[in-house]
Amino acid sequence: MGGLQATPVLPPSPSSPCEQGPGDISVFPLASLNDDILQEIFGYFVHPSDWLCLRRVCKRFFTLGKHWRHLDLRRRWKETKDRTIAQMAPFFPSLKSLNLHSSSIITNKGIRMIADHCKLLQHFDIAYSPQVTDEGLYILSRECLNLEDVDLTLCTVTDKGLEALATGCRYLRRLVLTSTRITDVGLERLAEATTALVELNLTECRRLTSHGVTSMLHRIGDRLECLVIGSVAWDLDVICSLLARSCPRVHTLCFDSVSLGDQASLLTARDSALSLRSLSLRNLRRDSGTLHALLDSPKLASLRELNLAESLRGEVIPSLNAIAAWGANVEFLDLSHMETPEEDLLPVLVSLVRRLGNLSAFTLRSICLPSTSRESRPISAELFTALLGHSALRRVTLDRVELPARYALPAHLSPQLETLSFCCPAAFPHHVVFGQRLWPRLVSLSIMNTDYREQTFSRSVLSTLCGPTAKGGGCPALHHLKLESLWVEDLERLIRPAPHALLSHMKSLRVCSTIAQGNSAGAKDHIKELVRVYAQHGITLNVAR
Repeated sequence: MGGLQATPVLPPSPSSPCEQGPGDISVFPLASLNDDILQEIFGYFVHPSDWLCLRRVCKRFFTLGKHWRHLDLRRRWKETKDRTIAQMAPFFPSLKSLNLHSSSIITNKGIRMIADHCKLLQHFDIAYSPQVTDEGLYILSRECLNLEDVDLTLCTVTDKGLEALATGCRYLRRLVLTSTRITDVGLERLAEATTALVELNLTECRRLTSHGVTSMLHRIGDRLECLVIGSVAWDLDVICSLLARSCPRVHTLCFDSVSLGDQASLLTARDSALSLRSLSLRNLRRDSGTLHALLDSPKLASLRELNLAESLRGEVIPSLNAIAAWGANVEFLDLSHMETPEEDLLPVLVSLVRRLGNLSAFTLRSICLPSTSRESRPISAELFTALLGHSALRRVTLDRVELPARYALPAHLSPQLETLSFCCPAAFPHHVVFGQRLWPRLVSLSIMNTDYREQTFSRSVLSTLCGPTAKGGGCPALHHLKLESLWVEDLERLIRPAPHALLSHMKSLRVCSTIAQGNSAGAKDHIKELVRVYAQHGITLNVAR
């Protein structure tokens, strides 16, 4: 659909073939779908101009926008401009959720068009739109009075715009102010004006001070449920103490890239959180003893999500054992970028994975020695086996995995596994892992090659995924595949003269570090042609050389 051209949209004439005659849309199966299903289908259109052209098809499609509730245009910065918004907004008067995340071309003029026509908006994401200023917030505060959830990340807004938004939109429940220009004055007025705010993100708000945050907590702490703080130099001891006294409903705490001072105040905040479900301490600037003391408490047994990426340094085994003791309910765990000299770490990780029976997502991007070289230690076969055999895991992301040539899969593969991502050398036994056992629900697979420019990796992966497999083996549900160091010639063999069976259900194929035989000058044009051919078969081919 990306080739459609935006043209002025007019109501279909009474003689439209969609209303009468042999071309009546009722003869097509599409007519049997209800509006909700059609909105779900049309929501996958790539360019905003496609929606404009859609309304020229028939009267039903023309009026469908009147009942449209959700519209997602995130990361479409090349297409989502003020002019496009001006054309689209009138067709969505009932819109309640609009996502313009990373649409950096949107300005206050686009906000005006949205506010004039979409007055029922409740969820509005305009993150990474630096041309949206206080003027845009003034407009929203006057026209979109039902707003509940607003993301203003990296928007050029100050205290005045924030005060206007808080005063006009009395139902605000969630507000993201990451990297904005607000100060203590704006935060205090926000606390005074809002009566429903329960989630607040203050990441990288460097003009704020700990005094402004504590003043805000005094006013709204009794109803606050989620507080996100990161990359700031505040006095977090005072904030933690106040969280312990005034914020009994907090269930999500995020302290990323911060320095913690007094250990006692942090422990007090932990012990006072009666229903803490999510805790993120990413890149914690503190020694391992403090982290162990924080994690060594059965009061964290209510946690469902725990993110310790880049925080596990030095002696990490005590911290892992503490998690294993109370972590029966943990569903999401990120232990990426550990730095430790402990030789017996991997057996402890194996034991931890086996004890977390409800774990559904596990991330471990690297285990490094504490040295300047940051030498990465490979994931052992025992840990890989424990993850693949886990009964509840749905998403696994790993760093370098090294397996013996005679590696044996666990007796029972995880029946829930949908996403698997890992790095491996060229000698990795793909035929054993993917060719001899059925992966019934594996939808997304990402394999990075650590032996760069080795064609043996390309041939090994493709011969396994594309070649004959053992009875009952393979990945029948695979929709998204990402490979590294794939040869262009192999890409062509997959699609010509006819698409391989591997591609029958494929929606996207992403290839990094492609290699062209002989490094010919026409390789770029060759890849463009392959992208076009793949697109004809409904597959998005993303090639990065």
